[in-house]
Amino acid sequence: MGLEIYEVKEMTNGFNHLGLDLNKKTILIVDDEVVILNLLRDILDLLGYNVVLCLSPEEALEVFTHYRTCIDLIIMDMMMPGMNGLQLYRSICQVDSNNKVILLSGYSMVHVTAQLLEEGVVGFMQKPVTIKKLEEAIQKALN
Repeated sequence: MGLEIYEVKEMTNGFNHLGLDLNKKTILIVDDEVVILNLLRDILDLLGYNVVLCLSPEEALEVFTHYRTCIDLIIMDMMMPGMNGLQLYRSICQVDSNNKVILLSGYSMVHVTAQLLEEGVVGFMQKPVTIKKLEEAIQKALN
């Protein structure tokens, strides 16, 4: 199964154009590493979620801005070029403060994590994550 990156220009006709099952929850994944996007997409697909992938924070912000009512949860990497997870989270909050975000990082970021949790991030996970821990974090965030 190849990587399917949904660019904003392909989404102008709405989510139905993407073939998303409107009876499933939709998770937006943001990571600059294609391997991570592939892995998370495969896991979340097996868990029964719609998945929209973005390779950059800027693309994710544009997708969220246009389709925020269809996105139930955002899972994003903390360290990305251009705009980091903290900056992206704050930009998303300016668009819609009623959002749910789980941050992923390969680094221990205790001081930043505490600050983000105070600001409303629903979860932080250190990479690598297990499928069980990811599923638990998603269920907690969505309930």
